[in-house]
Amino acid sequence: MKAATVSRWSVRLAGVIGGAWVLRWLWMQYGQRSRAIRLFSRSMLNPLTLTFAGRAGIPYAILFHVGRSSGKAYATPLLVQPVAQGWIIPLTYGEVSDWYRNIEQAGGCRIQWQGKSFLAGKSERVDAVHAYALFPFALRLALHIAGIRQFVRLERA
Repeated sequence: MKAATVSRWSVRLAGVIGGAWVLRWLWMQYGQRSRAIRLFSRSMLNPLTLTFAGRAGIPYAILFHVGRSSGKAYATPLLVQPVAQGWIIPLTYGEVSDWYRNIEQAGGCRIQWQGKSFLAGKSERVDAVHAYALFPFALRLALHIAGIRQFVRLERA
């Protein structure tokens, strides 16, 4: 492997682990104030992540969904891990995530991943032990450090 490639992956790994530590620290400090953290992510982090999510070579996808009561269209960047006929997605904020509740009610969504657009249908919860094993080591470590224990599997429609 070239030195530039190793360096680029080292920077990515450091960013993933650093981000996980920040999420973990925020959760420990403000566990009951997780709504504030979600609002910060929605207003600051998500717009930044949307600039590169869904492109080839990036582990983030863009999930397009419709609001349960508003009917408004949303685009949410999410870390995804491809599996046979679908994706595993960490539920960073648990089942209270708006995107998760929206796709549960709608019965599906559209996902842009690796530069391609897919329809996603049924979702099902996946136990953490099984889900962790599907992620590469660096992401598995970051998810564990962040304390994420809930995952969902989206099937391709």
